[in-house]
Amino acid sequence: MFSTGERRSQSTIIRYSAGVALLLTTATTAVSQKPAPTPEFVLAGFKDSRERLRTGEFRCTGTVIDDDPTFGRLEGAVEIYGAFDFDAAKYRFDRTEDERQPKPGQKYFRGRDDWQVGKIGGKFVKTTERSIVWLNGEEAVVIRAAEPASRPPRQVRPFDIRLVGIIGSVDIDQFLRMPEALGYLQKQFAATATVKVTRPSADYVRVELSDAAPAIEQIDFDEKIGYLPVRQEQHEPKYGVTSRAITEWERVAGVGVPKKWQLTTGAKPGRVRSFDLNFTWVKVNEPIAPETFMTRGMGAPEGADIVSVEMGKNLSLGKIGDLEPHPDLLEIEPPAPKSVWWYWAGGIIGTIALLLSGYFAVRHSRRGRAV
Repeated sequence: MFSTGERRSQSTIIRYSAGVALLLTTATTAVSQKPAPTPEFVLAGFKDSRERLRTGEFRCTGTVIDDDPTFGRLEGAVEIYGAFDFDAAKYRFDRTEDERQPKPGQKYFRGRDDWQVGKIGGKFVKTTERSIVWLNGEEAVVIRAAEPASRPPRQVRPFDIRLVGIIGSVDIDQFLRMPEALGYLQKQFAATATVKVTRPSADYVRVELSDAAPAIEQIDFDEKIGYLPVRQEQHEPKYGVTSRAITEWERVAGVGVPKKWQLTTGAKPGRVRSFDLNFTWVKVNEPIAPETFMTRGMGAPEGADIVSVEMGKNLSLGKIGDLEPHPDLLEIEPPAPKSVWWYWAGGIIGTIALLLSGYFAVRHSRRGRAV
């Protein structure tokens, strides 16, 4: 039997618990009653937050796991350096990654015991005028004229930093860029049989796309940080989850940038490939040094040949580290801005020359009349 005091204490606890339950129920109801935005609104919010990122410089380190039923399991390292100036259409991407390679003396590998771990990667610069490429182990830096439809070499495989969280590990190898990705998503929203937006929590908005397959894709956007994707999954009835991306974000200079990115593609018993990447931001929306996008600033090894194929034939422009670059190499890199005084001097000299020419012309005409 309980004493009077114990009964009062129990009564107080019951009333308190009921109050807490009521508050939780009310909060849950409030979240569920908050209307979910339209898919177009979510996509517009994502686009707006990504367009606020104009320039940047970052480093990225992490791991790659490639588990293949035929070739076995590879666990390796990934190192990435990126810099960009989207307003000037300049992009720099360096990447080094462990991969399977044939053993010495072999051209191919066909099974679990036929390969060894090797490095693949390189450095890639793209501007409106040209692309510059150096691949790991190569003896030359190659400069080519810009071709909008051309793709970077597979050894580098750059990705658009603005698409982190919304693309999978297959897409990051395709150099899918922001305009292409937005166009693809807009077509998905229009063509998919069912597009549903729900609100699983107070801050998250979930966009679910399903088709007749019925494959399902879910993307969770964090509303409070500008509709940035925090989780993306693709489901297939036969295999379950076949693709997953989990992204953590941080704010630098008032802009959301990725801090951690985990990607997994594939499902057992097939091949499963995953990345676990950590970002360190050096600059966000600050000027990037011009040399970052130039031959002399891309960090190729000293002594590497510089070869231009812009005119349809190989032209040697010297070597990395030359004290006196080839004259044609100077044309590849924009000249230093001239002083304002240089323009003033040129204007004054031009004016004096014009006046003198006019003076001598008048004098000559007078002599002709006198004769």
